[in-house]
Amino acid sequence: MKACPDCRNLMSESASFCMRCGWSDELQRLRVEVERLKFPRSEVRWFAERMETRLRVNDYTRQWKEKSFDYLLERLFEEAFELEKSGEEPGEAIDDAADVANFAMMIADNTRVALAEKETADER
Repeated sequence: MKACPDCRNLMSESASFCMRCGWSDELQRLRVEVERLKFPRSEVRWFAERMETRLRVNDYTRQWKEKSFDYLLERLFEEAFELEKSGEEPGEAIDDAADVANFAMMIADNTRVALAEKETADER
């Protein structure tokens, strides 16, 4: 006998369906698939958290929405150079990689906003 993963009802070892709650192997497979599609990969979540941590360290500075594309691109290259130099130090490499990603995100965010504003202006 085995217990149903959802309701703990006892089922035979070969059972793939719980008569009590309706759990099934297929239902479990679908739940796993939905969760996989619903959230980014664990590596992406971890890195996004690292990016957010690095952004918070610099919250005292002016916001990126006020910065030009050229300035942000120049800073991205500077951070990429720091990343190249920090390859020997794992902790520094992670922080520098997050900094590079943050500048790329800032460029993408400003571009997204500019495109939305352009589309709104074009609709008028």
